[in-house]
Amino acid sequence: MALISCPECQKEGISDQALTCPHCGVPIAMKSPSRLVSTALKRVGIPLLLAALGFMLDNPSDRSESDEI
Repeated sequence: MALISCPECQKEGISDQALTCPHCGVPIAMKSPSRLVSTALKRVGIPLLLAALGFMLDNPSDRSESDEI
């Protein structure tokens, strides 16, 4: 987290994570696309990776012979 100055009112000490300037209300910055993609990959990708790993580690010798056709 860094402190920046407002591009509109030039007040200092505003968090770079802030959506708006607390002094004048101007929008500071939206989340960058790379940050949104990173968050989406963590929320979706990790569970999918774990599920795929679970399927790969499933031991086929545990299945009964009736499952084979």
